Amino acid sequence: MATTTHDSLTDRRLEPRRLLPRRPAERHLDERDDPRHAYLEWLRMEARILQLELYPELDPTRDFTPCNTFAKSFHFPTGGDWREVPKPSTRAAKVLAAVGVMV
Repeated sequence: MATTTHDSLTDRRLEPRRLLPRRPAERHLDERDDPRHAYLEWLRMEARILQLELYPELDPTRDFTPCNTFAKSFHFPTGGDWREVPKPSTRAAKVLAAVGVMV
């Protein structure tokens, strides 16, 4: 089937698709002021230092995380999906305030 000039100009399948986020992410002027980034940094350092404290004999450049502890159900509820529970970003400011990092 031949394509006419008119068909090619109106055929939306020929237009490039743009992928857009479903909702805009919360914007901060500086990532250093974003509690989510601060929370991620805090969690990484907390885990690293706790690993050194619990397992001083392990190579500190390697990552070790226990699995299947009683805390697993917090992120992975039985019979549910991790997408159905509140995301870590929703707790960032609360946890940082609780440990005294944020006021």
